[in-house]
Amino acid sequence: MKNFQGLCLTFNCETNGYCGGDAGHGSNTTIIITNHNGDAYFKVNETEINADESVKLNFKGDWELQDLINGLKQITEYLENNLTGENNNERN
Repeated sequence: MKNFQGLCLTFNCETNGYCGGDAGHGSNTTIIITNHNGDAYFKVNETEINADESVKLNFKGDWELQDLINGLKQITEYLENNLTGENNNERN
């Protein structure tokens, strides 16, 4: 599992990559996000999770892995653009 340590969040990711199949025979990718003394609180299905707990996301299937990769790229681009002041009217 690959670990990415931030200032207040830890991101862990593990995948077996593309395996040529769907959920039963394809990729299995897990992302775990853990809050460490930050002001980030997680909400899953309207249930708030306390600080210092984790959220685990599991994606099964090759297409799901590809969608995850593309979605994270687009989210990253959107967040970075908003940090630099672009797209100010899109902020919610």
